[in-house]
Amino acid sequence: MKIRLFSSLTLLAFLLVLTNCQKDEIQTTEQAKNISLEYFDYFSRDVPDHLYDRGGMWIGNDSIANRQAALGRLLFYDPILSKNNLISCASCHQQSKAFSDNLEFSTGLFGEQTTRNSMALVNAGFQRRFFWDFSGDGLEKEVMKPIQNHIEMGIENIEQLTQKLQQSTHYPVLFEEVFRQSVITEGNLSLAIATFVKSIYCYDSKYDQGMTTEFANFTRSEEAGMSLFFGKAGCGGCHNAPHFTSNWTANIGLDMTYEDKGAGNGSFKIPSLRNIELTAPYMHDARFTTLAEVVDHYDHGVKNHKSLNWYLQDRSVHPRQPKRLNLSDHEKQDLIAFLKTLTDESMLKAERFSDPF
Repeated sequence: MKIRLFSSLTLLAFLLVLTNCQKDEIQTTEQAKNISLEYFDYFSRDVPDHLYDRGGMWIGNDSIANRQAALGRLLFYDPILSKNNLISCASCHQQSKAFSDNLEFSTGLFGEQTTRNSMALVNAGFQRRFFWDFSGDGLEKEVMKPIQNHIEMGIENIEQLTQKLQQSTHYPVLFEEVFRQSVITEGNLSLAIATFVKSIYCYDSKYDQGMTTEFANFTRSEEAGMSLFFGKAGCGGCHNAPHFTSNWTANIGLDMTYEDKGAGNGSFKIPSLRNIELTAPYMHDARFTTLAEVVDHYDHGVKNHKSLNWYLQDRSVHPRQPKRLNLSDHEKQDLIAFLKTLTDESMLKAERFSDPF
């Protein structure tokens, strides 16, 4: 269900050019004189019950949240949030790529590269901690960090950004429409963006559909891969269903020594595996380009780091050694087949998540 509401401004379609342009050629929303918000029914969709199993920050069905998400969507795609009006949140989190960017490292406002792979945005409303190193706490705070990062979007302090938005022709009107106040603050700015990010959830993958039919829709290979995932391969120990992530960090034996220590001792956030086939390259440093390489790592490539996660340890031997799965080629193919059932194609095409410009 889509609800269209219009502010006192007249809707005017315009094109936002993000590539192959110089700064003075960018047609940002700052140059648009008439904009209105497009509201969708973000938070009352037919989400299956099993997605609620782990709680988290879920908002629920709320007309106010729908309004905030509509404004957040506009801000998410608007490069006005960057220092030079060239980079938006969507530059590194693209809907067609499951809100990742498929690059080893993302390119920031001055052409510099980030130091870690861009993590896909999915089901953030069910998670408590974010970023590869779990830095900070709370999504409303976290969404502001890329904006302030000197490589990514380059805003030195948020007051500069709120003043920039305040001076635009339309944002004061839109913030008043949503928050009932035309003064733009860091609090309502971050709340709008965070609410939109929380609305980006997938619930219609082949796996989700199979939950109601005892996976009668699975092929033999996918079913065998699911048994491996939750059984012999042990993937489900860290990638807990239904969101296929965990609210902790882990050292997964990528190296014996780490230049980037993550949250400490080479431990990094366990990312969600939803839409995983679309979000290559993998790991915080993008070292693996295919799912086959990831499976090979867990099969026989885990290194015996002193902080190795206990799920990856062979506790039947002493001294401790990394677990070796010794999967056959056929089993590896089955495991990858199961991982692909976690893709939600509808999320990639949903208008409510799309570029509003």
